[in-house]
Parts: sequence; C-alpha cells; structure tokens
Amino acid sequence: MKVQFGENDTEFTTGVNLGIFFGYTWGNTNFVHRKKNGNKEYNQKITTRLFLSSDKLEFKFNQDDIEQTVKTAFISIGSGADYRVKNKFVKRQSIEAWLKNYYFR
Repeated sequence: MKVQFGENDTEFTTGVNLGIFFGYTWGNTNFVHRKKNGNKEYNQKITTRLFLSSDKLEFKFNQDDIEQTVKTAFISIGSGADYRVKNKFVKRQSIEAWLKNYYFR
C-alpha cells in the first residue's frame, strides 16, 4: 500500500502485515437441581488474549529537491481479558438423562 501526502512531498509505503493471536480460557461449570425448577447450569469463564504483529514501513521525503528514504519496522502489541457468566435453566429431567443429552449428542 502506498500513500502520498501533499503534492509529491512525502510518501508512505507498507507491505504485508504478519500477526499472531494467542488466547487461553479457563473456568468452571456448576449444576444445581431444584425440585420445582429442574436443573440449572452456571458457567463462569475468564479469557485472556495477546496479539503480536509486525510490519515493514518505508517513508520517502522530498525537501529542497533532495530525496530521503527511511526504512523501519513496526511492532504492534495488544492484550485483553474478559469474564463471562452464563446461567441456564435446563428442562426438567433427571441429571443422568440431561448429562447424556448434553455431553453425548
């Protein structure tokens, strides 16, 4: 990609960007049985992420009819985390039947 600023004064060029995304999730699931409501499932998860990216950049400057070229590399780093809670009522049935339907579909 090439971008030009002004009238032939400054030029910015970039190439292919290479990025890597890492993430890890951990959590737990709890089951509660209530006679009137049936089974209830509680999920809690925490997810963390890390993004690394690199790019090659080139700048060209034209000042007083002298062209200067600067080549450099650029590294981007990003991170994030989230916490999720999911509560779900399950239709009324035995826990064995529910686990069979839920895990062995």
